[in-house]
Amino acid sequence: MREGIPGDRVITVGNTVVDALLYVRQKITDNYGPIDKVLASSLPSDKKLVLATLHRRENFGEPLRNVLRALRTLATDGDKLIALPVHLNPQVRGEVLDILHGVPNVWLLDPLQYPDFVYLLSRAWVVVSDSGGVQEEAPTFGLRILITRETTERPEVVDAGFGTLVGSDYQAIVAGVRKLTAGDRPQLLPARNPFGRGDSSEHIATCLTSGIFESPHVLLAAE
Repeated sequence: MREGIPGDRVITVGNTVVDALLYVRQKITDNYGPIDKVLASSLPSDKKLVLATLHRRENFGEPLRNVLRALRTLATDGDKLIALPVHLNPQVRGEVLDILHGVPNVWLLDPLQYPDFVYLLSRAWVVVSDSGGVQEEAPTFGLRILITRETTERPEVVDAGFGTLVGSDYQAIVAGVRKLTAGDRPQLLPARNPFGRGDSSEHIATCLTSGIFESPHVLLAAE
């Protein structure tokens, strides 16, 4: 609409990322065998899984190191397992290995195939991430996400209560994760994913076959 498209020409259909996620989640059963060899050795049942992903360039340097130090501190709590698929960018990988390599209760994983990542999401208690995509995915599982950025282009995740902007604030990350892992079960949020319900592809197909595109300037928009 900011581009001058009338509101009656805009159709909200949701985000197809949620469709893909739900499709893969159906494949992740109790008998799922992870592709990654480390994951295949099974997740400890007595640990609270904290899933982390870190890769954004604006965090390179001291901000990234602050986040990694916070994860190292959380690993020393003893009740948590930090799972971090390590990005292949050498500026990320070098910092991760320098601060977290060999730390007990930290799993440094190779980049994961998507089913394995969804497997981890389905078992996580909380997510710590600077990824835009993960901000869209975590709410499908009711997961809270600590966003290690100062701003987000996905304000819906914050408005819906799933996301909290913590930047590279060491204390905010440590306190946030500890709060969300207190107790004996994950503190999931029973709210709708603001990015869709998993039926976006159906809406798009309906629009494409309805003849609506005979009218000019029709735009399919994510939620």
